Amino acid sequence: MATVQNYKGLPLSPYPYHSWMEHWKRHSDQWVIWCAEVHCERIALVASLVKILEKGNDNVYVVPLCKGHAVSDHIISIGEVKPVRITW
Repeated sequence: MATVQNYKGLPLSPYPYHSWMEHWKRHSDQWVIWCAEVHCERIALVASLVKILEKGNDNVYVVPLCKGHAVSDHIISIGEVKPVRITW
């Protein structure tokens, strides 16, 4: 389980994909319906850029979240969902 917070850096484009959810689906080996936040029971309609809160990890990742958690400033725990690292 990882603790994450939405990425608040420069806006990044999901190019060549149409959305971050499409990017996550293309680069993940998982099939997910529900929001990655461990206590959430809402459908993951979007994917959001997040930072994993661990010392020395400055990477940006994408995870599927519900719309509420995708815009939240709160720190959340994600369960079994594997974040996909963004490389540019």
